[in-house]
Amino acid sequence: MKLLITGASGFVGKHFIARCHHYFSRIIGITNTSEVTIQQFPNVEIRQLDLLKFNELCDLVKKEHLDAVLHLAGLTSAGASKQRPYETIYVNSTITLNLLEVIRRFAGNCRFLYVSSADIYANSEVPIKEDHLLDPQNPYAVSKLNGEYTCKTYATCYGIPVIITRPFNHTGPGQSYQFFIPSVIKQISNLVEQRGVIEVGNIDVVREFLDVRDVCDAYLLLLQKNICEGTYNVSAGKGYLLRDVIELIASIYGKKVQIKVDPVRYRKNEKNILVGDASKLNQLGWSHKYTLKDTLLYIKQSSQIVA
Repeated sequence: MKLLITGASGFVGKHFIARCHHYFSRIIGITNTSEVTIQQFPNVEIRQLDLLKFNELCDLVKKEHLDAVLHLAGLTSAGASKQRPYETIYVNSTITLNLLEVIRRFAGNCRFLYVSSADIYANSEVPIKEDHLLDPQNPYAVSKLNGEYTCKTYATCYGIPVIITRPFNHTGPGQSYQFFIPSVIKQISNLVEQRGVIEVGNIDVVREFLDVRDVCDAYLLLLQKNICEGTYNVSAGKGYLLRDVIELIASIYGKKVQIKVDPVRYRKNEKNILVGDASKLNQLGWSHKYTLKDTLLYIKQSSQIVA
């Protein structure tokens, strides 16, 4: 199988290539930067290309006989999207549209695995299934839902095989400190003494934290099983109070922390609970393998915090 990965130099992209490259005859990884080092493998070719440049994307896809696309590229921070709403919605929506249109023109049988987000869901006190109410509350979530509708339009009107995934919060080595766990780890790691103060936002909310390795395995399964349609949650189904996550991180790093709530870090319309139900994906044979503690130890051992 020949696979095109967008966002190859991003957090999940680098992990997917390192973990799953041997399952593919060839991987073409797209990145928009030359500044990030990606692990080298004989069957992986990395190309620098701006997905907003439609003609360059056409030239690439016309020359390749792609079997599948794993679309990971985009602006990924919900918090940062509130400061950059136009850019977030424009970039994420446009690159998805560009990819689908190029596939329609030159690779109609190519399967398209679109990585959406659980952030599009409305609040829920129980684990969320795929048919739950959708209620995006920030520009990032709006851009991901817009991408889903674009995917469904191209699937319905042009027969493009589209698979949509909605991953819940996930983390691992190399994730940007814009995200909660890397931010906490970085602050705790930087404490000179065995105790100190860290700054956080609202920590009285519940989130789940999948291991990036489990997320990669979910995407691989959907590609390997030749799935051609459907929407799938990627979720561990277990939530943690963020306050408890901080305590667990502090214990792993052997520190005592005092928590200072920074009002600037608070998000308006924050969901109280965001936990998923991945029964649909479980039925295909996927289940998460790693606990949150496993993941935190993995990060510590890797000594990588910021992508």
